[in-house]
Amino acid sequence: MTYKKSDLIEFANIVEDLTGITLDHNQEFLIEKRLKSTLELLRKTKVDKTFFDCLKNKKDIESKLISMFTNNETSFFRDKLPFDFIVKNVQESESEISIASVASSTGQEPLSIVISLKEAGVTQSKFSINAYDIDEKALHHPLDVGYRQFELNRGINEELQRKYFVVHDRKFFPKEEILTSVKFKQFNILKDNFNLDFNIIFCRNLLFYFNEENKMSSVDKLTRHLTPNGILVLGNGEKVVHQSLEEKSWNGLVYYVKK
Repeated sequence: MTYKKSDLIEFANIVEDLTGITLDHNQEFLIEKRLKSTLELLRKTKVDKTFFDCLKNKKDIESKLISMFTNNETSFFRDKLPFDFIVKNVQESESEISIASVASSTGQEPLSIVISLKEAGVTQSKFSINAYDIDEKALHHPLDVGYRQFELNRGINEELQRKYFVVHDRKFFPKEEILTSVKFKQFNILKDNFNLDFNIIFCRNLLFYFNEENKMSSVDKLTRHLTPNGILVLGNGEKVVHQSLEEKSWNGLVYYVKK
């Protein structure tokens, strides 16, 4: 099926409005592929006004579209240095550290934070973790879906697997002691607001999906919800310039401190 250029652009704009993800208008093949998948999801045979109205107005479809278009590629202890860094900061603090994992996907990042802290002997009273993601389906992954063996093997050795996970129907589920250490919440960084501030925010590998306007809007929001001298950790290669943030480094890890 051949799609009109104007339809591809309108579709890309709707996707960006829902998810914040920018689909390059020049990458027509990618947009066509996503459009075809959406037609199948909605059980539509053609792109017309009814199709676009359905996309814009049916709230029950929005969550399915978000699951389709967001990239949940992640792993346990992805880039280990940030987790060593967070342990260092929690250990050095005399008060409780509030941590946010933004774009937490299927939960590997916040669970890796908990495991890192527990393995370092940090007690639960010294930290709190909130995990946020736009995809509600992804947020239920740790409790309802579990992880496959190869997902754990990408970052967690056998000893830690036995210590922090239980096996059911060949799926690995986090034990209660680490699962209850994280509060999971659906959150669209472009539309929703945090209801508290954080000492440390992880927002890794999200901003490069956004156009410049959405990127800076997100950084503004993250910065507003950092405590004084709070820390923002982005993904490798994600750089920002912001009047309220000072760039620093630790053992090669680039991070930002609220001025």
